[in-house]
Amino acid sequence: MKRIMTLIFFCILLLQQNNYSRAESPLFPLSGTWKFTSYSVMVDNETVTDDYHFEDGAWYSLTFSEDGVLTVRTFENYSLLAQESSSYMTDGQKIVFGPFIWMDFPENCHYLITDHELRLIVGHNQYILTQESQDEAILESAMQPRLKPGDISKMTIDYGNSAHFTAAEMNAAIDVILRQFVYWYNCEMHHIAYTTDERSAAEFRYYADSRRLQTGTIYIDGIVFESSFHTPPEDKAQSGSGLAPDEEYTGWEWILLLSEDGEWELVTWGYC
Repeated sequence: MKRIMTLIFFCILLLQQNNYSRAESPLFPLSGTWKFTSYSVMVDNETVTDDYHFEDGAWYSLTFSEDGVLTVRTFENYSLLAQESSSYMTDGQKIVFGPFIWMDFPENCHYLITDHELRLIVGHNQYILTQESQDEAILESAMQPRLKPGDISKMTIDYGNSAHFTAAEMNAAIDVILRQFVYWYNCEMHHIAYTTDERSAAEFRYYADSRRLQTGTIYIDGIVFESSFHTPPEDKAQSGSGLAPDEEYTGWEWILLLSEDGEWELVTWGYC
């Protein structure tokens, strides 16, 4: 699982960028499905080279379509674990990737294609992929992913009655919560509600100093939300999540601190 999550992490790294765009016609076409086979990375100023080991039916692929859509697939136990899509464009030397919902990472990478081998170059690191056969690509595209990002499409928000925070300030904090919730695979967020100014002030006083000692960051405010969400059935739950399957969680809290730079940080969550 650690290797799978590392591969998902790299997929997210490749996908972040600010603008959607259709793919141009590159000198060396990317279209097709490519499987990761090996990598060369810098670790403590030393180059480490290794092969991806596909034991237990685990592998990782990128599919570049001719209309500018990139689909990333991660496999485990010969089944599709997770799948995400974004846009891309290329000039034949560099790929620029479209926006993705998870994290901020480098927005582009250089690449080379030779003899059905694709090299993605990110700084001093290189990731080597080989092109899959048409039959392999068709088989992969027909699979349904076991894990899907946390669903926020039906979520409602209650801003409560605050004399301290505006709706815009609350939305900025809620965005941080949702960036965490997308990792709660197959869960569905139903509702987020602001608690009270008094509760938020109390949690700020409780956490600000200890958090400052941990991070070196000065915090100027705090905010607390409650939420309700539903977990997936056992056969679709992510192992090790600590959440009961097929359960409606209510009163689940999220506590955040605001840094002097104006950035909200998620400090803790749960039944606090």
